[in-house]
Amino acid sequence: MYWNNPKLLVALLLMIVAIVMIRSINQPAPVASAADNSNAPFHILSASDQILVDDFTLTPVDGKTFKLSEALKKGPVVLDFWATYCGPCRMELPALDGIRAKYASRGIQFYAINGNDDSATIKAYAAESGLSLPMLVDTNSDISRALGVSVIPVTVIINSHRKIVSAMVGFDEGMSDDLPIALDKVLQGNT
Repeated sequence: MYWNNPKLLVALLLMIVAIVMIRSINQPAPVASAADNSNAPFHILSASDQILVDDFTLTPVDGKTFKLSEALKKGPVVLDFWATYCGPCRMELPALDGIRAKYASRGIQFYAINGNDDSATIKAYAAESGLSLPMLVDTNSDISRALGVSVIPVTVIINSHRKIVSAMVGFDEGMSDDLPIALDKVLQGNT
């Protein structure tokens, strides 16, 4: 087999690396680049690094329409991109739901966006997990692609000016400590 042929194995590995590089070049990556500017989780981006988000509409699992610009009239928005098959997402959602409960009275809204599962699967998972976090369905992953979300979980904070002011790619075990620091800065207008 090819495992016994070093030249074939090297060629196969080079082909895999080339495919990964081509896919990353062809994908917009504003969220990933926003999260890479600092080692601190959920750091606040400088004004020049903040990313303007186009308005969008999604359908929540409860069937009502969600429009970003309408939600932002009530305050900043935290979006978490996830899927039911994603282990780190499953660890992150309960922590995010707990933070949501603490910040609901302060005007910050939280939404979990799933571009991989259907409404019934998402609704069932949320019920089984005891999550009260509003769930949105990103049919065909259109919003995920538009924001350059190519891995999950990704959590972004969007201020009232429709700008991403902070982002975290991956699961942050210290989310319960790190995210509130950023949210407090957003609420204080330090974004």
